[in-house]
Amino acid sequence: MQLQQAKLHYLRAVSLEPSRVATHLCLGIILEGEHDIKAAQEHLREAARLDPLLPEAQHLLGVIADNLGQLENAADLYEKAIHLQQRRRDSTVSPELYYNAALVSQVLGNTSQYVHYLNALVTVDSGFADVRNRLADEMIK
Repeated sequence: MQLQQAKLHYLRAVSLEPSRVATHLCLGIILEGEHDIKAAQEHLREAARLDPLLPEAQHLLGVIADNLGQLENAADLYEKAIHLQQRRRDSTVSPELYYNAALVSQVLGNTSQYVHYLNALVTVDSGFADVRNRLADEMIK
């Protein structure tokens, strides 16, 4: 119920101040969670347009493209999000972003990118047992 109220507030905020990046980003997240993919994409694209250096919008657009089976588009969006995140001085790339990029690279048959992202993920979060197993599998091929 509170999520629906938040959504209504964000929708009203967008109508009052359509150039606010955070509102579009938050609304995109809520809409994606509700499986309103078209509307989620619209708000996430608007957030990315308003702030081209916003990695979160690229990452979430990548997740949507990934879920829709648009893997090459997802790979491009994940790569862009990683580069944008790396440019920020105050943060590191999220493990989830590296993991998503790795899995899409694997499906696309790009083994070098797949291993690169897994290695990057291990440096950010060494507790991913699945990643350790995947790296070991690649090493013994």
